[in-house]
Amino acid sequence: MRKEWRIEPEDITPARTIIRMEEQERAGQFGGLFGDGPDPDEEAEPSHIQSIDRAFAILETIAASRTPMKLKDIAQQTGLRTTTCFNLLDALVRRGYVRRNPYPKVYYLGRRLSRLSRGGGAAGLDLESAAAARLRRLSDSTDLTSVFTVFQGRDLTVTASALPATPNAIPLAAYTEGLAGAAHASALGKAILAWLPEARIAEVVAKHGLTAFNGRSIGSLGELGESLRQIRRHGFAVEDGEYIDGISAVAVAIRDAQGGVAAAVGCLLPRDSDCILRIRETRGPLAEIASEIAGIL
Repeated sequence: MRKEWRIEPEDITPARTIIRMEEQERAGQFGGLFGDGPDPDEEAEPSHIQSIDRAFAILETIAASRTPMKLKDIAQQTGLRTTTCFNLLDALVRRGYVRRNPYPKVYYLGRRLSRLSRGGGAAGLDLESAAAARLRRLSDSTDLTSVFTVFQGRDLTVTASALPATPNAIPLAAYTEGLAGAAHASALGKAILAWLPEARIAEVVAKHGLTAFNGRSIGSLGELGESLRQIRRHGFAVEDGEYIDGISAVAVAIRDAQGGVAAAVGCLLPRDSDCILRIRETRGPLAEIASEIAGIL
């Protein structure tokens, strides 16, 4: 397939975001996978942080399933060894975040999560509810389809959206059909990937690969690494028909006060001669909405 040029953030604006030192260090960790990172003698990510990340991956995987899950299925979907997955599940069961049915032996979410969401921090946990009204406002002000995405396990998932009143709005049905495995080719996926630990990015790529939807799609880890560096540098991600021909997008990550990424919000627009101008015009309102949602974390 012949490679084609695609729009990147540097084609939209030369302006760069101000990145705190700890965020620069986090961005530097992509060297192992993408070839531009920290000194090889630098200490690796602490094992307890890796365990926390894996435990969240397990919770997200179970939450995304409509039925209780077997150990082997959870391990397969999270990419963990069965013994590692069992030990983490055992800890989550003891804490009440996961329940284990003795026969058949399956796992499902425990009541502890519900109690947490009903507590004083419920607003911080219910991002989708916080996003819904703001997406409507964003669509009304831009006349574009607005979308809110998260990673459920390793799958990019739309959890909230809003359509403008205009008749030529981008429909969501066709766009979301294969989105789970198109994080590398979508602005919403790349906006989140740019701030994830390298291990999580590797897990997503290991499950879904880097599908070449067309000649503009990212097809190598080197390309992906460069694209993610630009996103961190400029503060937003763009999509130039690399997932679905004829559809462009701009997206911004939703990040907490510590710099961790929780989700992404973006707008879909037609890929035409005006798309660069439309992206430039949309970045401001989009960044404001992202900041409002991030403020409740």
